Parts: sequence; C-alpha cells; structure tokens
Amino acid sequence: MSETTADLLGIGDGFRVWAVGGTTAVTSLLRPLPEGVEVFDHDADDLDATVLLADDLDVLTDQLDDALPRLSTVPLVWACFPMATVSPEAVAEAVHDHGWGATAPLLLDETHAAMRLAQD
Repeated sequence: MSETTADLLGIGDGFRVWAVGGTTAVTSLLRPLPEGVEVFDHDADDLDATVLLADDLDVLTDQLDDALPRLSTVPLVWACFPMATVSPEAVAEAVHDHGWGATAPLLLDETHAAMRLAQD
C-alpha cells in the first residue's frame, strides 16, 4: 500500500490537527485520514499538528502572521502549497521572517508540496 499524504506528514491515529486554510480543503488533501484524527478550524488545546494550506503566497503569509506566534508547542507544523503558484524559496523566506525555518519541499501529489516548519 502506498503512503498517504497524512503518512508523509507524520499524522497518525488520534492526532488533533489545526487546519489553517479551511478544514474541508486540508481534510481533502490529507485523505484518507488515520483513525480517530480530529481536524479543527481554529487553534485548540493539545494539538499534535498544524497544517497550513494556501493557494498563493499572500494567503500563506497572512496565515503565517496569524498562526506561527501560537505554534511554539505544536510538534508538527507544515505549510502546504501548490507548486504552480508558490515557490519553496518564497515559503522559506516568509517563514524566516518569523524566526522559523523550513525543510526542503516534500512532494505530496502532482500539484502540492509541503515544507515542515520549526522555530530557529
């Protein structure tokens, strides 16, 4: 069986995930979800992961401005984006402006990539 997007992002059974960019869009990207995963459209207590999903750099920058200050205790933070409209270099630069770093992009499917984010 091939790895799912949730597998690639390290999202496992029972995880609590904040979906920045809309629960429907993020849930669709992550499907099939592991058993017992709860997806929230807002910041919540005891999050295991946060997935930011944006169609363009302006939206992602707004999401970073809003979410990153609240994510210092979340173990997994991912920025997901369409490769046709957002470059990994632009994501890395936007994240760096907040004192965070980003990994090299991970291809999720034919159109989307993800970069794991962490505080520097």
